[in-house]
This record gives sequence, structure tokens and C-alpha cells, in this order.
Amino acid sequence: GDEPTIRSISDIFDFHPLLLADVVNCPQRPKAEAYENQLLLVVRMVTCSDESDEITMEQVSIILGM
Repeated sequence: GDEPTIRSISDIFDFHPLLLADVVNCPQRPKAEAYENQLLLVVRMVTCSDESDEITMEQVSIILGM
């Protein structure tokens, strides 16, 4: 969630504005979105704590250049 860093990375890689909105909007449903030169994958990372048997899920956004 560091906005200046996200904007800087977006400027370097020329991310589509809707792609950026999907990345910063949490939580998103898992999905794949194709943009002009990028593919966005939104997935869930599931982790289980050995000590408390607690399961947590986090959003992971993966951007692939085409």
C-alpha cells in the first residue's frame, strides 16, 4: 500500500490504469484480466500457522508483460 512506490513502478512499466485499480483494491476475487501489454492474475495465498492452526488468506497480484 505505499502509493508513491506503486505509482513509480506503474510509470516505469506503463501499467494500464484499470490494472492498477485491481491491484490496489483489496480484496478482489481471483481472476485473470488481459490488458494491452499485460496480463493480471489475482490469486489467493493460503497459509496455515503451525502453532495455532489458524488459516489466513492474502491477495497476491501477479503482472506479466506480453
